[in-house]
Amino acid sequence: MCNSLRAFGFNGFGQIAPRETSVKASQIHPNIKRVLLATWEATIVLTEENTVQWWGHASELRQQLCASLGGLPNPIQCLFGDIDAWLATLDAHGTVWYTALGHDSTADVRWLQLASDARDAVFCRDMSTVFVLTASGHVESYTATVEKTTAMIHFVKRRWADLPHVYAIAASATHVIFSTAGLDPVYALGSNRFSQLGLDTATVQRLDECTPVDFFSGMGMMARTKDGNHEHTVVSCGLFHSAVVFAGDLYTFGWNKDGRLGWHDDGEEGEVVMPAVFLDDNDERVDVHVVKVACGSAHTLVLDDQGHAWSCGSNKYGQLGRCRRPKQPSKNDDDDDEHENVFRQCTTCQGTIKDVFASKWGSFLILS
Repeated sequence: MCNSLRAFGFNGFGQIAPRETSVKASQIHPNIKRVLLATWEATIVLTEENTVQWWGHASELRQQLCASLGGLPNPIQCLFGDIDAWLATLDAHGTVWYTALGHDSTADVRWLQLASDARDAVFCRDMSTVFVLTASGHVESYTATVEKTTAMIHFVKRRWADLPHVYAIAASATHVIFSTAGLDPVYALGSNRFSQLGLDTATVQRLDECTPVDFFSGMGMMARTKDGNHEHTVVSCGLFHSAVVFAGDLYTFGWNKDGRLGWHDDGEEGEVVMPAVFLDDNDERVDVHVVKVACGSAHTLVLDDQGHAWSCGSNKYGQLGRCRRPKQPSKNDDDDDEHENVFRQCTTCQGTIKDVFASKWGSFLILS
C-alpha cells in the first residue's frame, strides 16, 4: 500500500499546498514516502518512486538539485544544510554527500562524499557543523567554511571520543541533543539561552562540550521494552525547545511561550524539565505511549504507539491539525496567536499515521 502525506500549516511560499495561494493551508499529497527537509520556506519530499519534489521557495538550482539527487547511487534518507549555500544528504547505504550551491544556476550539481558508515546526520547552523552518527554509535563532526569567491567548502573533522555509545541525535540551528547508552541517557551541546539543553539558564548559558543533562541522570538503565530489551531514548530539537521520549514518556524543556512544551498548568517556577500533559476531548488526562516527537519553531508534534498524532503550541497557521479550536490567549500572552499548552490529538486526518515531521510553522504526517 502506498503512503500519503498530510501537510498543514504556513503556506506563504506554497510549501504546504503548492497550488494554493492562502497563507494557511492543509493538503493530502499521495505517494509520498518521506519528508527529506522542511524549512520555513520550502519542503523537499521523496516519492514512492524515489524521485525528489521541491515545494515552496526554491533556489535557482532546484531542478538541477532534484535531478542530481535522483542520480546518486542509493536512495536518500534526509537532507540538511543551508539551501542558499550548500546542502548535504544521507543515503540508504550510510554515505553522507554534500554539494556547494554557489551562484551559477547553469552549473552542474556535483555531489562529493563527506562521510561513510553513517546511521544518521544532522546540521547545526550556528556551529556551521554537520554531526554524523556512525553505525558503531560514535559521533563525528564536520565544521564547514565556505569560500565566498569560489563557493568551495572546507570541512574540519572531529571525533567526539568522550561521548558514550550514541543511539540517536537531533539538532536545531543553535543546539544538539544526543541519546546515549549508560546511566546518563541524554547529552547536550550548544546554546542554552532558553533552557533548551535542559539546564538552568542561571548557571549555564552555553555548552561547548557534550555534557549530560542532570535531570535524566541515573535513568538510563531503567527503560525496557515489553520483551525486556533496552528502549532507546528518542530526541528532537526545535529552535528554542527540545523534547525527549524516555520509556514512552515525553519530557520537554526550553522556552514555553505559546504552550509549545505541553506542560498545561503543571509548570512551577524553577522547573526546567517536565513531563508533557495529554488530554482527551473531555479534558481528562490520558496516558500516551510516545514513539516519535518532532519539534517545530513554536509547536510540538507527537506520534504514539497506536498510530495517532498529538500536538501542542502555536496554532497561528493551523499547524496543530485539529478541528477543535485551540484556547484563546490570556491577558498575559505577548500576542494574539491561537495556541494550546497541552497535547491533544490531531483530528484533521484519517488513517494510521506512520511518521511525523515538523517545519518551523508546519506539520507533516505520513499516512498508510
